Amino acid sequence: MADRSSRSSLHLARAAGLFLTATASCVYFNTYYNAEKYFRQAEKARVEEERGRGGAELGRGSGRGSRGAGYESLYEKAVRKASIVLEKHPESELVDDAMFLVGQALYWQRDYAYGARSFQDLEENFPDSEYVDRARLWRARCQRDLGHAGEARALLTALVLERSHVGDRAGMELGDMAAAGGDLRAAIYDYRTTLSAFSRTPLADQLWLRIGNAHFALDGAEDLDSAVSAPEPGATERAEGSEEDERAENGRQDGPEP
Repeated sequence: MADRSSRSSLHLARAAGLFLTATASCVYFNTYYNAEKYFRQAEKARVEEERGRGGAELGRGSGRGSRGAGYESLYEKAVRKASIVLEKHPESELVDDAMFLVGQALYWQRDYAYGARSFQDLEENFPDSEYVDRARLWRARCQRDLGHAGEARALLTALVLERSHVGDRAGMELGDMAAAGGDLRAAIYDYRTTLSAFSRTPLADQLWLRIGNAHFALDGAEDLDSAVSAPEPGATERAEGSEEDERAENGRQDGPEP
């Protein structure tokens, strides 16, 4: 009888353990699910706002004062929910997912320093995560927007050289950085290098468009330089004529020598 009772107690204990484990799993999964939900809502609101602002900028200015007011609160909610997973369920299988989501949300809130830290923590603590290279790409963006251009370029260059699955995006952003800095020849080199390294990239059309725009801007600048430095049409002939007139005038004024 005692053996049967002890076996029954053991089964109950195991069942309770399994129930608690399942309950905990449901809790952190639901928490992360809500974080993802807020993040998706924020992404949708951000894209819609940027499209609307882009249209307004063509005629009425950027409306910078209210920029991000709608979607940043949604990103903040996503950060809070994902942070619960990190703080209360650090052993869960969704920790790297949560860290990546937090980093992206912080980036779009313009909190580049903490965003970079979140991405770096993911890289260091989960080196085998599927998010590692994407985290490096986003950390490069954080460093770029913090004004740390050298660190950003180093991260992006490494992704290109390693032929990462995000290397084509990294190469295009390298070119974009060069173009933004006014070095169009370097930008063209980066775009062409990316096309050569990633011949099947879905970004090919965008890369060729950037190359074309950079060449057009370079040709326009060179034409402008030539126009500025070239003499005005007829200026040479007028200058030579003026010298001859001046010599003749001087001869009339001096008269014949005694």
